[in-house]
Amino acid sequence: MTNPFPTSRNAIQRVLINASLIIAIAVAIKLLSPDHISPNLAARLFGILLGAVVAIYANDAPKALTPLLRMRCDPVAEQAMRRFTGWSLTLGGVAYAAAWLMAPIESANTIAICLLGASVLLVVARLVVGGTSKQSRA
Repeated sequence: MTNPFPTSRNAIQRVLINASLIIAIAVAIKLLSPDHISPNLAARLFGILLGAVVAIYANDAPKALTPLLRMRCDPVAEQAMRRFTGWSLTLGGVAYAAAWLMAPIESANTIAICLLGASVLLVVARLVVGGTSKQSRA
């Protein structure tokens, strides 16, 4: 029998390191903001950081979920749903960061939220229309 604690301990350590890094970057931007970098650049950097975080975690999520062998569902349908969700949200995070990078600062937030929201709505629509593999077996 294998012990699940070493893998979950490693995952918790990795998440804590990533969270510390994100907080450190955000604090550094905040401290540099009024004197060394303009407020517009600080806002752009925060937006790019948030988009990168969404993209990284969305890309990692399908791989970190419960293994398909332990689930009572159609593994093909479940894997397809995981891939679609991962790709949609990853592209939404990249689009969010790109909007903050390239759009005019006055409309960057609106455009970024609309792009990320569209990817979330695609996932919700796929869940509602396609149904989950557990519902299709019932």
